[in-house]
Amino acid sequence: MAISSDKLNIGVIDLPEKIDPSELYSANEYRIAYNLLSSLFYLGPNDRYYSYLLSNWHADRDKKTLVLTLKKSLKFSNGDPLTIDDVIFSLKRQVIKGGSHNKLASKLVGGDLLKKIEQDISGIKKLNELNLELTFKSFSDVVFYIFTMPDTGILSKKQVDKNLNVTDWSFSSGPYHIKSKTEKKMILVKNKYHSLSETDFEFHFFKYDHEAKIVNDLLEGKIDYTFQKMFSKPEIYEKLENAKNIRISEGKITAVQEIDLNFTNYPFSDINFRQALYKEIMGHDLRPLKNDKYFVKADQYLFPHHIGRLSAEQVTSKMNSYKNLKKKYDVDKTFKYYSSNSLLPGSVKNFILAFLDKHGISIKEEPYQGYKHVRENWSEVSFFAAQMFMNDKELQQSIGYSVNMGWVFDKSQSKIKELNDKLFGAHDDKEKSILINKIADLIMEDSTIIPLYYMVSHDFMNKKIILNQDFGYFDTPKLWNFRYATKQ
Repeated sequence: MAISSDKLNIGVIDLPEKIDPSELYSANEYRIAYNLLSSLFYLGPNDRYYSYLLSNWHADRDKKTLVLTLKKSLKFSNGDPLTIDDVIFSLKRQVIKGGSHNKLASKLVGGDLLKKIEQDISGIKKLNELNLELTFKSFSDVVFYIFTMPDTGILSKKQVDKNLNVTDWSFSSGPYHIKSKTEKKMILVKNKYHSLSETDFEFHFFKYDHEAKIVNDLLEGKIDYTFQKMFSKPEIYEKLENAKNIRISEGKITAVQEIDLNFTNYPFSDINFRQALYKEIMGHDLRPLKNDKYFVKADQYLFPHHIGRLSAEQVTSKMNSYKNLKKKYDVDKTFKYYSSNSLLPGSVKNFILAFLDKHGISIKEEPYQGYKHVRENWSEVSFFAAQMFMNDKELQQSIGYSVNMGWVFDKSQSKIKELNDKLFGAHDDKEKSILINKIADLIMEDSTIIPLYYMVSHDFMNKKIILNQDFGYFDTPKLWNFRYATKQ
């Protein structure tokens, strides 16, 4: 078998070319970055925050401040001290460079004025060698949530170039650093100074082009684990369930398979078109496997209850009010759409393309090369298929990065954020109910993301290992929580 006392082989599709906390687009980039960086906070059991880096913290919601106290004697994996200056440098870098899933510049007082790393702003204030005060424009639980993300992880100045791009992962603040990397393989090794690293495994990541090859190598013992949590073909699940050497973890809904419409292009900018497509999709069961163990039929986007989730009856009523399209659109343009078999099974793809063709929309498929590539070609895009990895526990802490970033709505973005801010401060149940219904109504009506089905995420691994998944952003397991099922 592949498992040895010193390494664990992991199969991935989309092995990142580079890792930069300001440019994290795919789930795999997040999974790896999460283990290369220490964040200020982690979201742990019972929806409570804890910290590896901080000995204490104090939030003053009236003053909109957060005072952080760094632990003494922290180190990067190369032995360099990790100091309050490294924290300040990392936060300033994130303010300047931005992030793919949050904009710290818009949260911190003075953040929009920071242009150079040498500048000071009132929102980031060093109190002494162990204490730092952050001041925000507004304060809610989302403040803590932002600092659980690898986007805001801690870097050393030595890891970046003059343009603040990360160029060196041979050491890190996180539980692992990169020992070597090629286009097809990457090796992560343990940071001996990081107390949360519970295993001495080296992690060997191998890049695959097809999910079928990953499954075959997993079954044959050539790899021990895969980041693939869902598969597009029913027969793959049957193979894995019947394999004697494979452990399948208990699943839970952690992702939405969706299509994201480009509402800057006509006719996708037409709310009647979007609602008609929504109604058509919701009227059919598009799951690749009609089995609630792995896929659950969607009726609306997977937002947590506290920001507005309609009941099934309300969804049905709202969809019944949407008009069926009778006309063809006169569009003198061939659009692109981005997808892959693992993101959009053939039966689902054909269903959507038939709807578009029926209404006069010409479209051609392009290979999906990551979200950044989609954004770079945005003017020609009709839609792209994506998986949103967000579980309800995490979303209860914020309105979701998609809402914060404005990726989900056409005209209602600012209104939904305004209502959500009121909801965070509401104490009366009647007031909460009114706000929730207003938010839910807007989410359903104006969403430019259409859910296809919910995915019940499982982990597939060699039976000789066990993975503890208590913690993680995007429902991402921490790699140091792998252990042997029996002592070797």
